[in-house]
Amino acid sequence: MTTHELTVPTQHDGLSLGRYHPPALSSVRGTAFEQRLTTAQRRLLEIGEAANLLSVLRHHANNACHGLAEVIGSAALAPYAKALVTSLADERKLGADAEAVGRALRLPVYGDRTYYRKAHATTPLACVLLFCRLDVFGSRLAQTLAVLSRSPALLPILRRFSMDGHARARRTLSTNRSVLAHLWHSFDDRSAADLRPVVVAHVDELLLIADRCFHSPDVFAECGFPDPWLVAEQVWNQSRRRAEYTSHPSFALGLVDASRTR
Repeated sequence: MTTHELTVPTQHDGLSLGRYHPPALSSVRGTAFEQRLTTAQRRLLEIGEAANLLSVLRHHANNACHGLAEVIGSAALAPYAKALVTSLADERKLGADAEAVGRALRLPVYGDRTYYRKAHATTPLACVLLFCRLDVFGSRLAQTLAVLSRSPALLPILRRFSMDGHARARRTLSTNRSVLAHLWHSFDDRSAADLRPVVVAHVDELLLIADRCFHSPDVFAECGFPDPWLVAEQVWNQSRRRAEYTSHPSFALGLVDASRTR
């Protein structure tokens, strides 16, 4: 791990998927980290694509702990960033590290269930995406992810950020079928509504990621979930004009499938 220091924002700095320029990029000018980035990867950093950014950071561990903390924009996560990045190579550590981040984000734990009781307007969207990215099915955060899936725009990306591979998805969802199905059909806590402003504000960007990352709706069907593509289409029909969809930087980078813009 390199020893140079990076400035970590202490407050939410307007992080908005597709609109935020993370300070990490300018902070590592001239370093080996930046030199290893391709033009496309550097552009991903610049537009704040949290999903792809985490993938980039995963392969550039020298600066990952600093970059991850900065992109999320929370000084509270800094002590946990190194452990998180290190644990990406060790799945056995993911559950414990995810819970540590949950405590840093002040997510209360009730018995075996961890819920997003609050999603403040100042909570960076990357924090939500971070939790979706961690492979925590089978842990206490499985319930949290199920709660997040109540938001239509988050449902299509749930699989991409929480599981690796179709066969594994079937195994983990089978293990948690009763818990997930129960939460999907019966969860009525008001805290779920707290996420709505965050989701609505970023619905177009989330759908862009969904186009790229979601491939197996039948996995969710096995648990009694509605078809995520149908849900996403309903959300899209209520969102902005399709022309704005194709003008998004992610589209230009080939991060979305042009066939889905018809």
